[in-house]
Amino acid sequence: MGAARLYWLAAPAATQALTNPADRTPHLEHIVFDAIHRLFNNPTLRKALVRSRVLLGLLAVAAIIWKLDPRWLLPGFLVSMFGELVQLWCFASLDKSRTLASNGPYALVRNPMYLGRYFILLGGLMLLGRWWVLVLFTVVYYF
Repeated sequence: MGAARLYWLAAPAATQALTNPADRTPHLEHIVFDAIHRLFNNPTLRKALVRSRVLLGLLAVAAIIWKLDPRWLLPGFLVSMFGELVQLWCFASLDKSRTLASNGPYALVRNPMYLGRYFILLGGLMLLGRWWVLVLFTVVYYF
């Protein structure tokens, strides 16, 4: 279980460091992050999203094709290819007989395959030509 997940399962006394010592009120960013974590870690919502992921993926591809902005085709393609190169580098540097990968991109980033997948999807979303979609995707992908 990750450190972030352990925080959300911790007792209220463990979260006292996140409050303002003068008045014991939570900081705004902690309130927002707490709400976002509760939303995305909701077991019922997670189960529904997992069950409908193929349909949601097809709808997303259809929406991207329908709203495609041709000016973003080359930049989106280049960003997606960068992500694909990162993932290929990850696969090439894995040694299945070792227990922990620490060479290649794994020496730079904790899990570079997630980083590569982020850029692949970001390039696809760039085809929409809307900056707010990219920001929303980045926030959702982070959490």
